[in-house]
Order: sequence, then C-alpha cells, then structure tokens
Amino acid sequence: MNPAFYVLFICPILTLPLATILNYNSAPALVFKLLLVASSIYLAGSFLVTILGNIPLNNLLHRNDLEKISIENTKDLRSKIEEKWNAFNLIRTITNTFANFYLSSK
Repeated sequence: MNPAFYVLFICPILTLPLATILNYNSAPALVFKLLLVASSIYLAGSFLVTILGNIPLNNLLHRNDLEKISIENTKDLRSKIEEKWNAFNLIRTITNTFANFYLSSK
C-alpha cells in the first residue's frame, strides 16, 4: 500500500483519541463529549469499515491480473466487489460527515 495512505489513515486514529483524552479535564464537559462522540463515530465508521471492508475488497482486486482477465471473469469480479465497495464508501462518507459535524460543534 501507498505510504501516504498509511500516514493519512493512521494520524486521525491517533490524534482524535489523544485530543479526547487531553480535553477530559481541561475543557468544558460538552467539548469532551463531542470529541468522544466524534472519535467513536470516526473509529467505527471509517477505520473499522476500511480495515474490515475496503481493504479485503482491494486485496481481492489485486489478486487478479486485470490485464489478462476475461470479460466473463471481469463481470464476475465486479459483481463481487461493486455493491459492497459502494456500501462501505457510503458508510464512511456518512460517518465522516457526522464526525466532522460533532468536531465543528465545539
């Protein structure tokens, strides 16, 4: 995988919980609660969906030689991937939107 992906993917996983912990006693209770909700939504809806959903689909795609694959196999591969891929991306989009909403509410 692309190293830039790892940096952009892992940084929020580390910084959101860290920001939440650092604001536990130093900010109003509402700020802590909003950060806690945003972190939870992001971790479940983006991180876990990517790890458990999108990456296995990427791996399935990469195991096929797309330059040599037949049209029938392409159709079969697409039917295995497309609907799940779109559903996982919809989940990530919605949960990231909610997480950003909570982060911007403070």
